[in-house]
Amino acid sequence: MSHVKFKEVLVTPEYAMRMLQGVETYDFTNRTLNCRQVARLSGAMKDGRYNSHNGETCKVTSEGVLVDGQHRFRAVVESGVAVPMTIAFGVDLDAVNTIDDGYKRSGGDTLLIRMGLPNPKLVAAIARLAVSYATDPEGGSPLVSRILREVVDNDLIHTFVIGDLSVVTTASKLIKTVPASLVRSRSLAGFAWWAYAQVDEVAADSFFQRFGKGVSLTEREPAYVLRERFLREGPAGVHRDRARQLFYLFRAMKADYEGETITRLHMPPGGQPTLPSISVAGVV
Repeated sequence: MSHVKFKEVLVTPEYAMRMLQGVETYDFTNRTLNCRQVARLSGAMKDGRYNSHNGETCKVTSEGVLVDGQHRFRAVVESGVAVPMTIAFGVDLDAVNTIDDGYKRSGGDTLLIRMGLPNPKLVAAIARLAVSYATDPEGGSPLVSRILREVVDNDLIHTFVIGDLSVVTTASKLIKTVPASLVRSRSLAGFAWWAYAQVDEVAADSFFQRFGKGVSLTEREPAYVLRERFLREGPAGVHRDRARQLFYLFRAMKADYEGETITRLHMPPGGQPTLPSISVAGVV
């Protein structure tokens, strides 16, 4: 039976590297490193956003092997920032099977607990996409694939929503206006609505009212062409391809904003949303 002791340790890049190398020396096989998760944690550490006093621990066996915390330790190395962490020393090696076996809090859980918002899961999903879109590192029109795969932590989602409550309003309007049978991924439609509203809120509301309800539409009108495309392909078509769905939404919105008529929607290889990147206050 092991005797676990808890200690707060200032994890420096040098200490983190020694512990990571110790895992390799002991020939313990940790789970595959998620480089995007490391980058996310490293960025939070550099920006001073990383909260190490949330009760979570890293875990080290009596043999000195780090069995829980490789992403946090690797992030310390990558960031070059020393971070205080609570470490549980003396954990049984067999206990690794039960580590991280609980239910992970989602962004929606965070918004519900901290703000009591309606539709928290949808709001969080829209906010995650909005953060990715608004913080495009290269500027210009961000790639669809980058927006969809970007990892955004719950704290940043919470900060974003506090700074831009229009995300909450958008989610509420979307549920009332656009049926799930038309746009299976409501988070993508909600994000598109939010992005269009940053340019012209009145035009955005009008576009999604017409698209969602199918009233007052004429052929070649972008909202009509988008609606017909989604209805024609159904669940087996565009709904299964999030990148294509997002591109079609942005292409139709751009045409609507510019007063352009269209006859079809087609995403060329490497297609991306054509609205410009949006700089949002409070998000770096």
